[in-house]
Amino acid sequence: MNIIYKPLVEILLLHEFYLTESEGNTIFDKTLQADKIDYLINNYNESDIHITDDLSFNPTDLSKSLLRNQHLHISPTYSGFRVSIDVFEQKLQDGTTVYQPKINLPDDLNINILLTKNDNYLDRFSNSRLQRNIPAVYYFSNEDVQGAKTVPSLSNAIAAYDASYAYEMGELAFKDNQVKQFTSDGSANPWIAVTDNGYVNENDRMLVPFQFNFSFDVSDNINQADFTLKDNTGATIKTISASSSTAALQVVALDFSGLPQLLSIADVSSPAVYTLTVSGSNGYSKQFNILFADAATNLLQSWALVNIKPRVQTAGFNLIADDGYLVTRVSAAGVRTEAPVFEIRIKSRLAYWCYRSNNSSYNLKTSTTTQDFLTNSNGVLKTNKPRTTTYGPTLFTTDGSTFQNLPNPNYEALLMKDGGQFYKDVLVGQSNVSMRTAPFSALSSDTFQLNGHTFVAFQCIKGLCASFNSTIFTNDCGTIFASSNASFSQAVNFELANGFITPRFNINGPYFLRTGNMCVNLFSPPSLNCSVSSTESRPLTD
Repeated sequence: MNIIYKPLVEILLLHEFYLTESEGNTIFDKTLQADKIDYLINNYNESDIHITDDLSFNPTDLSKSLLRNQHLHISPTYSGFRVSIDVFEQKLQDGTTVYQPKINLPDDLNINILLTKNDNYLDRFSNSRLQRNIPAVYYFSNEDVQGAKTVPSLSNAIAAYDASYAYEMGELAFKDNQVKQFTSDGSANPWIAVTDNGYVNENDRMLVPFQFNFSFDVSDNINQADFTLKDNTGATIKTISASSSTAALQVVALDFSGLPQLLSIADVSSPAVYTLTVSGSNGYSKQFNILFADAATNLLQSWALVNIKPRVQTAGFNLIADDGYLVTRVSAAGVRTEAPVFEIRIKSRLAYWCYRSNNSSYNLKTSTTTQDFLTNSNGVLKTNKPRTTTYGPTLFTTDGSTFQNLPNPNYEALLMKDGGQFYKDVLVGQSNVSMRTAPFSALSSDTFQLNGHTFVAFQCIKGLCASFNSTIFTNDCGTIFASSNASFSQAVNFELANGFITPRFNINGPYFLRTGNMCVNLFSPPSLNCSVSSTESRPLTD
C-alpha cells in the first residue's frame, strides 16, 4: 500500500530581525503572500541564522499521541514548520486530483505546537513589552479567540490607542486609522507609522499556568489589591485579595488550581477565555483575557503555543475544504492549489544606538558624515532616531537614496533601558589597522597587507559593508566573504571567480576576529563588532 503524505498547513514565522535588507527594506514591504514566499526563497542563505535556530517546534504531550493516531507529521522549514498528513489520492469526475485523510480529522481537533526558546537572544531583538504584569505566553490560533482575525495572520487584532495606557518603547497601537509604533522620543507625537498589519502584539499574550505571579510596577504604589477571575459569561469563579501595611505590593502569587469549573486549553475543543480583573488602591484597575494551560504543558521556556484546527469560523483559515478533501489539490489542467500558509509576523525591537569609546581618555565627536544621524552627548554619540535590531547590518539614510555605513550593534548585545528609552551600546576604539596598498589597486590585485592589531581587523574602501558570517560585503567587484582569523601584518590573498572576491587568511595569528558585523566608514573605528577605517586617519575624538 502506498504511503503518501501531503501538506496540511504551513506556519511561517516572519521575523523582521532575520528578514531586513541593508537599505532597510523588509519582508513586510511585500503585500501579497506569494511575494513574501518569493522573498524567503530569494534571500535564503544556509550559512545565515534563521528563526529555527532560536526556536524549536514541538507538539505538547497530549498532541504527540494525537499526531501519531491521526498520521500527522511536523517538519521544520526555513522560516517555521509544516504539518503533513497521510492521505489517499483520488480523482474527481472533473479530473481534479484530491487528497483524503486516511484517518478522518474532526473539525474541532486541537493540534497544539509549543514554540520553545533555544536561547535567550530572541527576547533581546523581538518587539515586546519588558515590564509585564503577568507572565503570559503568546497563543496563536486559526480560530477566533478574541474576535475575528485577518487571513493569513494568526495574531489577534492590535488594540486601539488608549491615552491612559503606559506604552513601552516599540509597542504597537491602532492610532489615526493605522498601525503605529511608540518611539518614546520625547516629542509631542512619539509615534511612527508601520507598514502592514497583523503583527504579534500584547493581545496575543494569553496563556498562563493555573499558578502564576502578578507583578506591580514600583510606580504603582499599591498597598491593597483584589484579583477577580470570571468566566466568559461574567460569573465570578474566584477572588484573591492581597494587602501590605508596611510597603507597596510588588509580587502577588495567584493560585487558581483545583477549581473544577476551570478548563485548560487541553480540556475543551474551543478555548475557554477567562477575564482577570485587578483593582487596587490609588484607583488602580486593569483587565486581562487569559487562557489556562494544563499542568503537563511546560511554559517555562516556551515563547508561544500555536493551536491549529481543521475547520474554524473563517473559511480562509480552514485546512479541510467543504468537500471533505485537503485544500491542496491539482486541477485537470495541472494547476496546483497549495496547502494554506498562515503567518506569525514579528517586529524587531526598537532601540537607540549609542557609540561609546572603549578608552575613557577619549570622547567621540560627530563629523560632517555622521552629524545627520548622530547627536553628541558628552562624548557618547546617540542615533537621532531609534533603529530596528537586525541580523545583518543596515545603512543610515535621510532621503532613502543616499546611504552611509555606521557600525551596527551585535544582535547579542544586551538591551539597556534609560528612562523610557531602550538602547544598545557599540564600543569603539582607535584603529591602527591600515591598507598597505592603495584601496582600488588592493581590490584588483592578488594580495594586500593588513598592519596592526585589534579585536576585529579588516580594511576596505569607504562605502563597503561586510559580515564575518554571511554575504553582506558588496562593491563594484562583487561580494567579499571574511575569514575567522587574521594576524598582525598578515597578507591576504584573493581569488576572483564568478564575480566574487574571497580573501583567504592563510596564517593563523594571535588576534581572533570576533563574529559580528563590519561596516566601513571614515567615522567609525573598530569595535568588538566592527572595523571600519579606509585610511590611516583616526576617528574624531576629543
